[in-house]
Amino acid sequence: MKIGLLFLVLAVGTTSTWVWAGRDIKPEAVRDWVESGKILSFEEIFQLNKSYLSGKILDLEVEKQHGRIVYEIEQLKENGEVSEVYIDAVTGQFIKEKAED
Repeated sequence: MKIGLLFLVLAVGTTSTWVWAGRDIKPEAVRDWVESGKILSFEEIFQLNKSYLSGKILDLEVEKQHGRIVYEIEQLKENGEVSEVYIDAVTGQFIKEKAED
């Protein structure tokens, strides 16, 4: 495992300052959900969705959307496009990707 990815995983697991919980989810809840297995860790999300997460990660949030908990990942792709990728935090299933304006 690369050092950078390991650092990222540790940062997400401890809800560092650049990882936010949105839509009324407290950062402590995210940490508890990962530790208890209610949601997947970002490392697991990344492993399951490498083909969608090919850019540099700019922002990472955990939010409730349409009745489910999702990872919202903003990334800068190699072509310079910024997109948001939405992944179900419980199942790891890719939901959608949308380009940022």
